[in-house]
Amino acid sequence: MTSPRSNDAIDQLLRSYFRREMPARMPAAPHGERATLPMNSATTLSVGRLLVGVSLAAIVALYIGVSAFFPREQSSGLNPNAQPIIGQLPKIVTPQAQPSTP
Repeated sequence: MTSPRSNDAIDQLLRSYFRREMPARMPAAPHGERATLPMNSATTLSVGRLLVGVSLAAIVALYIGVSAFFPREQSSGLNPNAQPIIGQLPKIVTPQAQPSTP
């Protein structure tokens, strides 16, 4: 660690430097007309809605593009050519117990 004397010397050096570089009085803030934004609220809303529409279109396009790489399962749903699924379970036949003979 540095001694307190060297810290004081560094502080004095920095203080004198910044006092030389900074002006004695800060310049006054500029007075003039207030700056206005070039777009009104209707334009801002239109741009926002346009960006939302473009982003939704991009999401749908990417979904369709990526889904082409994944195979789809054939669903039998309401397809009349498919085998019926509802109510057509195969029956399990269990052998009946044979009476034991003594």
